[in-house]
Amino acid sequence: MLVRYTQTLALWLVAALWLAACATPHGPLVDAPAPGAQAKFEISGSVLYRERILLPPGSVVTVSLEDLGRAGALPERLAVQRLVTRGEQVPIPFVLAVPQGVFEPTGRYTLRATIHDTGGTLRWATDTLNLIDPRRTGANMDRVLLIMTAMGF
Repeated sequence: MLVRYTQTLALWLVAALWLAACATPHGPLVDAPAPGAQAKFEISGSVLYRERILLPPGSVVTVSLEDLGRAGALPERLAVQRLVTRGEQVPIPFVLAVPQGVFEPTGRYTLRATIHDTGGTLRWATDTLNLIDPRRTGANMDRVLLIMTAMGF
């Protein structure tokens, strides 16, 4: 009985070690920038909304970094990521990579997110300022909450 228990335990241990060796490391692997390459400012997080409504395939999720620098003027988009859903549901992850040189020391920058349906109608959008501090090396927004702007699909 003891021999069988020891063999079973050894088998489980080997299987666990094999699975651990096959696992991917936590987080993305980041290469050092090439000499002379401009450093990137990365903004990561996920877009979500509270309503219990499924996104239909073909919905377009847009995440953009905008410069709010000039009062009374439309914000300038510095970076945009668009994702056409193929059945994915919220939370939807994103990563924006922006060259560090586009930021101005006195600028105000915000992250904006929207979801349009397959017909191009705006369904969800951010309603708060998600301010980005360009003095840091990057930003993890964790969760960017959107509110519903239109009913029905």
